[in-house]
Amino acid sequence: MELLYTIFLLPIETIMKLVLELAYNFTNNYGVAIILLSIIINIALIPIYNMAEKWREKDKAIRDSMKFTLDKIKQNYKGKERYFYTQALYKIHNYSPISSVKASAGFLIQIPFFFAAFSLLSDYEPIAGVGFWILSDLSQADGLLFGLNLLPFIMTAVNLLAAYVYINKFDKNEKYQLWGIAILFLVLLYTQASALLLYWTFNNIFSLFKNLIEKYIKINFNFKFKKTTKDKILNENIENKFGFKTIFSIKFLFDSLVSLVLLLIISIIASKLLPSGINLVFNERSIKFYIILSAFVFLILFIIVKFRNTETISFSKKLEKITKIDLLLLLIPIAIVFQYVILNTEMLSEEDIVLFVLKSLFISIVFILVIPYFLSIISDKKLISSVTTAYLFVLFFMPTLALMQNWHKIGSFKIQFPILFILIALIYILYSNNKKLLSIFISVFFIFTITNAFLNKENLAENQNKYYLDNNHKNILDVISKNPIKNKNDVIFLIYESYVNEETMNYYGFDNSNQVSFLKEKGFKIYDKNYSIGPGSLASMSRAMNISREVSGQNIREYTAGNNFVVDILSKDGYKKIGIVHSDSYFSGTNPSWDLIFPKRKSFDLLKAVKEGEFRFDFNTEKISYDDYLMKKIKILGTKKNSPYFMYTHNRFPGHTQNSGKCLPHEKQNYFDNVKKANIEMKNDLETLLKVNPNAVVIVAGDHGPYHTINCTVVPKKYDINKINRYDIQDRYGSFLAIKWPKNFKDDYNISTLQDVFPAVLANLYESENIWKTGRTSSKTTHNSAGVGIYVEDGIIHGGENDGEPLFLGVKK
Repeated sequence: MELLYTIFLLPIETIMKLVLELAYNFTNNYGVAIILLSIIINIALIPIYNMAEKWREKDKAIRDSMKFTLDKIKQNYKGKERYFYTQALYKIHNYSPISSVKASAGFLIQIPFFFAAFSLLSDYEPIAGVGFWILSDLSQADGLLFGLNLLPFIMTAVNLLAAYVYINKFDKNEKYQLWGIAILFLVLLYTQASALLLYWTFNNIFSLFKNLIEKYIKINFNFKFKKTTKDKILNENIENKFGFKTIFSIKFLFDSLVSLVLLLIISIIASKLLPSGINLVFNERSIKFYIILSAFVFLILFIIVKFRNTETISFSKKLEKITKIDLLLLLIPIAIVFQYVILNTEMLSEEDIVLFVLKSLFISIVFILVIPYFLSIISDKKLISSVTTAYLFVLFFMPTLALMQNWHKIGSFKIQFPILFILIALIYILYSNNKKLLSIFISVFFIFTITNAFLNKENLAENQNKYYLDNNHKNILDVISKNPIKNKNDVIFLIYESYVNEETMNYYGFDNSNQVSFLKEKGFKIYDKNYSIGPGSLASMSRAMNISREVSGQNIREYTAGNNFVVDILSKDGYKKIGIVHSDSYFSGTNPSWDLIFPKRKSFDLLKAVKEGEFRFDFNTEKISYDDYLMKKIKILGTKKNSPYFMYTHNRFPGHTQNSGKCLPHEKQNYFDNVKKANIEMKNDLETLLKVNPNAVVIVAGDHGPYHTINCTVVPKKYDINKINRYDIQDRYGSFLAIKWPKNFKDDYNISTLQDVFPAVLANLYESENIWKTGRTSSKTTHNSAGVGIYVEDGIIHGGENDGEPLFLGVKK
């Protein structure tokens, strides 16, 4: 059953959930959103209903033509004779009883959609406790009729009325089937959630109006345009009063106007639905340009038509069929989707990938196939398809473009707008004049994009099976193989995001001496000239817990997911492993080895980043409650354990800048405010921990600097490194470090980098100086974040304004 659900119902349910969420984002009302969901699904199924109706009518016509002869056969023959004569008649009329199943497609197609709606709305958490109109709770039965449920009877009444309107088209057996199905739905849905009844009631209301329209109203699409003379076609080139021919025909101008109005409507809707980000800003900015361009094209069209002294003519235009080239256009945005999947497989579960691809495919089909198909009745489908394909490509490609251009929240309209219209022109010209070349172009683009993604992926991680092993690891393993662990003290690694030492804080203009005094009073030793060789959270933490400068060999998040050298060593000596972080981005796409972990794996919505138009480092963290993280952390810190444990916890404060390449106003003040929050959190953590665990090795550290100087992110290659000083380097690599050593532990190790911490810890646990002497990794910084050619090694700056000088001068008392 689960397999059948996954194959047949999950895709439909996913699409319905996407439509429901889009409708809710637009209306901010779940009741209205459910009604819109019902209407949208029914509109989308109209072509299938119409096809099924043709099959049914054809089947009925054949059966009616055979009815007289079949009745005679039944009257005069029995047994085998009746069977053979009946089959012979079927053969003459090219009829099979199986075709009646095909004729029932209109009903059968509703079955998977009904079950998908049932699965979605019966247990849809966001509507729990949400009311709508006279309904107090959409997740519960209505109970409006003195404790009895009213909606099921309304639904059935509408269903029977819809059947009555259309009943003359059905034979006796089919009429009984309609009555029976209506009663069956009454029984099945009587106790179900109001949301499901609301959905199905409006499903029946839609059917009622559809039946009324088909029975009483005949629609004829007839559009009127102006023409110069009766003997000239609409697409001719127009000659103006100066004798010149314009390149624009009336028809092309009208199609262009339709396309611009379409883009205007899409941008208005997108401005309501898209989350804050680059794509939202782009759509909002585009609106006024589409209005101006639409008005300009309309004015030209009006002038030409008026100038030509036209007569009014009418013509009818049929819906244009969806062609192979239309299907091929889907590959343009889907190539980008597959590229994102390939490059982010370590972040995505199988379910995440399926949902991302399905949602993206649904959006692509709506834009590239559905919208051009319906608009082809009034405009050129080639142009509409070119417009929607180009728009969707720009929407999906925006995160890559933002990365290339170093955009954050706001892109460059001077780049975005030309890309859109150049792409529209390119697709339209090829579509109109050389479909074969367009097919080749799309195929090459798709293959190149996918192949390039795989090649980049291979370059990023050639082997993801094991953490990186270096010579210092071999030295440590050699020591501990001869020296069993002597001290099994708990080891707690408390990381406060972008928390830096006093010297750097003073440079920013923030006095943090009170917090340093608090730590000293609690018995902490302050390492005030400490830095991390990695300039980012993952870069720093992976190298600290793996005690290595290189971290190749696996997805870097594997290290923070507990798959690293330090955790491996301690777990083999009986330590329980605990990983508590504020965001699952620290182990997304991995198989965490922590015995106790928070937060648990949640879905990774890559489409959200695509809609924002930017792959922010923290775009997927909003759903995790920081209060839940704090409560989980405090609970563990305040509980005495029966066995030794290693705990890694990583918080959110004070945090770093937004890394856009531009220093935004008030960021430094925000940092100061967040330092205060981090200080309060740190005090609560330590006071809770030390009450129950005074003999633990407690490491309080910042992972890297907050990036508040120069451009507030990685210093670009073109920047003059002679202008980069020690504080610019501290701002990126500097880290806070304070350690509370148990009384019997040695505390005079010269720890200068965050990556020196665990060699010192292991040296104490195993009581071996050789671990410290031979187990440390290189102190040379990585990534060139402070400028190309600038690095720190053994605490000395290499390159820049302070070349050859110490990174830290120390705090003046």
